[in-house]
Amino acid sequence: MTIPLSKAGGVGMLRYLVAVSLFAVAYFITGQLGLIIQTGHAGVTLLWPASGVALVVCLLFGPTLWPGILIAVIALALVNGVPLPAALGASVGNILEPLLGARWLSRFRVREDFGRFQDVIAFSFRGALAPTFIAAAIGAFAMVLQGAVQWNEVGLVGLMWWLGNATGVIVIAPLLLSWRRWPAERLRGWRGAELLLLLAGQSLLVWLSFGYFSEQTLATAPLFYLIIPFTVWAAVRFRIHGATLSSFVVAAGVLWWAYRESGLFASPAGLTTISFEIALILVTTCTGLIVAALFCERTHAEARLRRSHRELEQRVHDRTRELEYATEQLKAEIDERKQAEGALRRESEELHRVNADLEEFTAVASHDLKAPLRGVANLAYLIEDELTEGVDSESRKRLRLLNERVQRMSDLIDGLLRYARVGRVQGDRVPIPLDAFLDELLVHLDLSKRFSIKRKTPLPTIIADPLHLEQIFQNLIVNAVHHHDHDTGTISFSAKDKGGAWLLEVADDGPGIPQWSREQVFRMFSSGGNRGHTGIGLAVVRKLVVANGGDIDVIDNLPRGTRFRIRWPKQSILLFEESDSFNREPLDSGPQQRRA
Repeated sequence: MTIPLSKAGGVGMLRYLVAVSLFAVAYFITGQLGLIIQTGHAGVTLLWPASGVALVVCLLFGPTLWPGILIAVIALALVNGVPLPAALGASVGNILEPLLGARWLSRFRVREDFGRFQDVIAFSFRGALAPTFIAAAIGAFAMVLQGAVQWNEVGLVGLMWWLGNATGVIVIAPLLLSWRRWPAERLRGWRGAELLLLLAGQSLLVWLSFGYFSEQTLATAPLFYLIIPFTVWAAVRFRIHGATLSSFVVAAGVLWWAYRESGLFASPAGLTTISFEIALILVTTCTGLIVAALFCERTHAEARLRRSHRELEQRVHDRTRELEYATEQLKAEIDERKQAEGALRRESEELHRVNADLEEFTAVASHDLKAPLRGVANLAYLIEDELTEGVDSESRKRLRLLNERVQRMSDLIDGLLRYARVGRVQGDRVPIPLDAFLDELLVHLDLSKRFSIKRKTPLPTIIADPLHLEQIFQNLIVNAVHHHDHDTGTISFSAKDKGGAWLLEVADDGPGIPQWSREQVFRMFSSGGNRGHTGIGLAVVRKLVVANGGDIDVIDNLPRGTRFRIRWPKQSILLFEESDSFNREPLDSGPQQRRA
C-alpha cells in the first residue's frame, strides 16, 4: 500500500484553520524539545524532531498546511531569542524541506510499512538527506546574512543543522507512519514482554552512555556501541515497529539527559562527542530500518514460496488425479484392445479354417464336378466313333453341340476356380519388361495372323507376379478377339508415366461396349450377350489388378472399339494372397486328345 496523500483544499475554512493550528502546535512542541540540545548557536540543534512531524503531515494531509510551519518557526524564534529576520529566512528552508520530501516520496511510491529495501533507501535519500540538506543550507546562509553566525562558522552550522534535521526525519517519520496501525499480531503473548525487556535494556544503555558516564569515561569504554545490537534485535523480532520504537527510545533518552545536563551533557566540551553520538543514532536507525525491510522481504518471500508450494502441491495433486484417470482410461482401452485382438485372432483363425475348408472344397469340386463331364465327353466320343457310318448329319450336329456344352461347362468350372483362387498365395514378384513379356505371350496365344498387334509407345518394366500379369493380358486379348464383330482386327498397346503409377492401355477396333454396361462387364457371368463365353475373364482381371494395388476401367477407343486402362503402381504391393496357379485342369485325356 502506497502512502496516501490527502488534499486539504476541499475542507471548510474553519476546519482548515484548526488543522493549521494543530500542526503549528505540534511543530512548536517538537521543535522546542529539539532545542534542548544546545550547540552554542541560537536556533541550531543536533536533533530536530519537528522535521519528521512536518514530513508526515505533508504526506498524509498534503502541502496546504505549510502555514503551520511558518507560525511555529516565528513562535520558536520569539521564545528562544532568535532574530526574527533570520528565523523568517530559515523558515523558507523548513517549509521547502517537507514539501520536497513528500513530493519525491509520493513519486517513488514508498510504502508506509517500509517493507522493501528500496523503500528504506528511497526514504533515506529522497525524504531525509536531500530535503534536509537544502533546508540546512538555506537556514545557515540566512543566519549568516543576518549576522547571527560568522562566515567562518557557516560550514559547521550547516552541518549541525543538516544532521539534526535528517536525524529528526529518520527517527520520527517512520515511527509515526508505522505505528498508525497497532501491530497486534506482533505483541501477542510473550512477545509483548520481550519488547518491554528489550526497551528496558536499551534505556539502561542510553542512561549509561548519555546520562551517567562523563565524556572522559566514555572515551575509554564507549557503551553507546551496544545500542546497535538492541536495535537490530528489535528489527528482527518486531520488524519496522520494533526498529522505529527502539530508535525513538534512544532519541528520547538523548533529549532527556540533555535537558538534565548530566553525564555527557555536563560540560560544553562534549559538543564534538555529542555530534558523533547523534550521527551514531542516525546510522543505527537506518541500520534498523534496513534490517527490518530485509527481514520483511524475506517473510514475504517465504509467504510467496509457501503459497507457491501449496499451489504447486495442488497442481501436482490435480495432475496426479488426471494421470490416474488417464491411466484408468488407458488400462480400459488396453483391455478393450486386448479383447478386440483376441476376437480378431479368433476371427482370423476361423477365417483360416474356412479358407482351408474352401481350398479343400475347391479341390474336391474341381475333381468331382469334372468327373461326370469327362464321362459325358467320353461317351459322346464313343457314340460318334462307333456309329460313324450310321449317324446322320443332324445327330452329328447334336453330338458336336453336346461336346461344346461339356467344354463350356468345364471352362465355367475353371473360371470359377480361378476367380476363387485369386489372392490367396503370394507368388514371386519380379521386374518384368512388358515388351518381351507380350511377345512371348502372343506366341503362346497363336492368333493365326488374323489380328495384328501394335505398340503405340514403348512398354515399361513393371514389378509384378508373372502369372498374374499373364492372366490379365491373356484375358484382355482373348476378350478383344472373341467379342470382335469381324474376322480380322487390330489390338494396340501403350503406356504413360503418371508419376507414382503406369497407365497401361489395351485397345481394339471392335464393336465397343455400350456406356450403360461398362461397369457390368467386370461382374461375374457378364458375357456381353455372347453365350459361348463364361463371362468370368474380366472379373478375374479386375480382381488381379486390384489385388496388386491398381485399378482398371473401360472407355471408347475412337473412332471405333474399346480401350481398357490399367493403373499399375510402380511400387506394386500385393494386397491378397493366391493359393496356386491358374492352369486349367484338362477336361480329359486319351480319346479326346487323340481326336485333337
